[in-house]
Amino acid sequence: MAFGTSRTNYLGIPLPFDLALLGAPGCIVETSIDFQTPLAGDPAGHAVYWASVPYAPALEGASFYVQAIVVDFPANAFHLTVSNSVDCVIGAEVHFHQTPSYY
Repeated sequence: MAFGTSRTNYLGIPLPFDLALLGAPGCIVETSIDFQTPLAGDPAGHAVYWASVPYAPALEGASFYVQAIVVDFPANAFHLTVSNSVDCVIGAEVHFHQTPSYY
């Protein structure tokens, strides 16, 4: 799983970048890769990633992008496939506690 902060540039390479040049037609890198973590999928190809974000007012409204990069030997000559990317925004969660009223 790749996490990035840019959808326009990665190490001087303009994004999105088509991996067809490297032998992976139809695979488009849409986000910078500023952090990555391995995930293991189940036999159906599903994987789940959970992350906790500490409360910090400075992070509220910050955006980042996520894209899966999958090692897939039979898929193409580059042995990789990629997912579409997802835009994420860190938000504040507000809880309202209602006091029960008794008549």
